[in-house]
Amino acid sequence: MFSTSIPTSNGPRCPECNESLHWPACDLPDEHLLKCPNGHVLCSMGDFRLAAREMALQEEFRLTRDGARSHAQRRPLEHSARNRQDAIVSGERISAA
Repeated sequence: MFSTSIPTSNGPRCPECNESLHWPACDLPDEHLLKCPNGHVLCSMGDFRLAAREMALQEEFRLTRDGARSHAQRRPLEHSARNRQDAIVSGERISAA
């Protein structure tokens, strides 16, 4: 049913009795109902997997989006430095901008 890991005080809790929840075992079938230690039904394992997958995709999207923003912010600086290096190599004079 649930793993025997020690729950954290600020981790997930049962919405009915506020009991700390543990991670479910990975090998449970999708139709298995997950329950809190007091027996309150939370959701099916399939629903749990779907929610976990959606959260992982949202996090991946956020990281990709933030990485693209970070890359776009660095890019003009990289081009500016590259143009200066090209000018130095070709012997052109560069004014400090």
